[in-house]
Amino acid sequence: MNDSLFTLSGVTLPQQADPLGLWAIAPLAAHSFAAGDGVSQEPTWRVVLPSDPDAAMTALAAQAERLAHERRALTRAQTALAELGAAGQPSFAVGAPLAAPQAALWEQVEELRAPQAYGLLDWRKEEERQTLSRRWSDFLEQLRRLVTHYARIETASSAQEIGLTRVSWTGDFTTTWLAGANISTRRQHVNAVQLALESRLTLLRLVVVVAGGAASLAAKATVPGGELLLLPAIWRFVKEVLQELR
Repeated sequence: MNDSLFTLSGVTLPQQADPLGLWAIAPLAAHSFAAGDGVSQEPTWRVVLPSDPDAAMTALAAQAERLAHERRALTRAQTALAELGAAGQPSFAVGAPLAAPQAALWEQVEELRAPQAYGLLDWRKEEERQTLSRRWSDFLEQLRRLVTHYARIETASSAQEIGLTRVSWTGDFTTTWLAGANISTRRQHVNAVQLALESRLTLLRLVVVVAGGAASLAAKATVPGGELLLLPAIWRFVKEVLQELR
């Protein structure tokens, strides 16, 4: 039975879900470890592992393998996004792999390209777009926080805390160990730190793919100022590709 828990707090993601499918998004909360810190105001990666050392290492290895798969799938999603924008028109074949999410995204592009009337329904649609734009502006601010605060990683074995590591932009690691932590539990913490840092890099890469795809597709499809409006659709497209390949 896998009773491990991988959570990320301090970052707001669309639909409050990790697009990589690896981390549960949790609200900011105080943990028993380093209680003097109170509630952490920085992005925090927390891993709670089974008390059995072998089960703990197995859980970490399985999560690392899932992350490797998501990174490969993200590369495929980036390629599919580039193919979609080629020559300013869809380049996929009906029935081909990933054709459904590509078609759905292109419908969004065509909607933005269509001439805009000024009826009541059109005003409502414009208000909806402005709401999406505000939400994505807020999301980009959350990503700024993710970049500003490099990483804080906590690990625990069942209900017992193991270690807390803070990583700075200078590459310095500051780790606080629970008194009496043995070599086995310390190894678990080191592996969890590596998993968190690689997950963070992959999440940031995903955002770059989405933002770059929005700018490129808006330009190729001749949608002036459509980058921000395309962000939600492209985020959904990348998530769908990742889910399908998963």
